[in-house]
Amino acid sequence: MESFDLKLGVNRLGRTLDNDIRINRPAISTSHCEIRWMNDEVTVKDLDSTNGTFINGQRIAEGRLAPGQVLRVGDVDMFLDTARASISVPNLAGPARAPAAKPPPGTLPCLNHPATAAAFHCPECEKDFCEECVRTLKLMQGHVHKLCPLCSAHCKPIIYRDKQKRRSLLEVVQHAFGFADKGTTQKID
Repeated sequence: MESFDLKLGVNRLGRTLDNDIRINRPAISTSHCEIRWMNDEVTVKDLDSTNGTFINGQRIAEGRLAPGQVLRVGDVDMFLDTARASISVPNLAGPARAPAAKPPPGTLPCLNHPATAAAFHCPECEKDFCEECVRTLKLMQGHVHKLCPLCSAHCKPIIYRDKQKRRSLLEVVQHAFGFADKGTTQKID
């Protein structure tokens, strides 16, 4: 029996090498289905496969897969096996920790690298990531997509704007009366 570990987010299952889970059988489509693991829940979405995707014998377009249920793709039966373990660790007072690193002022921290400024925001899971964390998908014709490492949604770039220097009252008055250059004075007759 062969087993596959699901990664957090979207796992593509199909016959070709570009899938996360590859099963090379004629009854399985090139891109057969997506298995999504988020928030302690596993859902399966059929990708218009030829032979269909089934949970416990019921053909699905999309459905929740619970532990122990049988997932059938093409002519292959699988089941979701989860093992949960919880460990309790007492709160032991240890040596004082150094303060947590912060990103540069005026920026948001990356979820995985708190000392690094986030460069991308995922509108699906509402998380921020640095360039190192996002997945880059390069398509033909030069198109580049930045994908969320958690849910594989398209990430949007975060644009940081420099704060404009606030002008003093003197600068506002000088600008209003056309005396924008502070270094010179004009003689009024």
